Amino acid sequence: MNYFGMLHFQPLLFVVVLLVLILPSEAVFGQFYSGVRQNAVSNAAVAARQDLFSVVQNPALFNAADEIEFSTFYSPSPFGLSELAVFGAGSSFTLAETRFTAAVSSYGFQLYRENTFMLSAGKEFYGISAGLSLQSAHLRIQGYGSSFVPVITAGFQYKILPSLYIGTSLVNLTNASWGNTEDQIGQTSCLGVRYQEDDFIAVSFAFKNETGYKAEQLASVELKPSEFLMIMTGMQFASRQYSAGVSFMYMGITADYATIIHPVLGLSHQFALGYSIE
Repeated sequence: MNYFGMLHFQPLLFVVVLLVLILPSEAVFGQFYSGVRQNAVSNAAVAARQDLFSVVQNPALFNAADEIEFSTFYSPSPFGLSELAVFGAGSSFTLAETRFTAAVSSYGFQLYRENTFMLSAGKEFYGISAGLSLQSAHLRIQGYGSSFVPVITAGFQYKILPSLYIGTSLVNLTNASWGNTEDQIGQTSCLGVRYQEDDFIAVSFAFKNETGYKAEQLASVELKPSEFLMIMTGMQFASRQYSAGVSFMYMGITADYATIIHPVLGLSHQFALGYSIE
């Protein structure tokens, strides 16, 4: 069914749904959840690729190489609640000179479960990278019913100078929503720039405007002291949310960790493991 009836009060379910409603786009109905590196920089990297999950926020941030990539991430208890656990997995590959990314994510627990499948395609045209993604989200709330909604995202990236990039994206192009209720998913627009000095340091700034929330300013710094190690940190200014992370890379294997510090709800931890084949 596509309509959620009157809610019977269940304290735990009420808390989970309330958190989903008040949290920013990292946890909003119908959207694929961010990967570890994206959370480590507070989703400020709108203008440059980090890994295959970068296409969640901007489908134009794809890998230009012909590598086949695999990655998975897991957050066991965001904000200290195991009921908010998030799992995601994906793969990226090139076919007919177009870069495709397929991924799935699962969020919630027995009473509240949201499963999302995403397919993204990206290609470069005259120096401009463009991408489009389709997310098929299925939401089920025990005792209330279930619903399905498609979410379309478009994005662009352009290299202005050898070390300067600009990127923009619009999440939920058609303003899709659950059932007959407007703006439960809403639209999110992002505009970001990134300055990268060789392969050593990168600084990103972004502006995000999301339906139902104040405009947000994002910033991040990524430092790569060696080919095997990367350190990341980020901040969302309006919500005063901070993040940090570290990545280890060796022979095509990557291991990532990120933590998010929410001003009210506390810490969240997230882990990822990936592998690429040249």
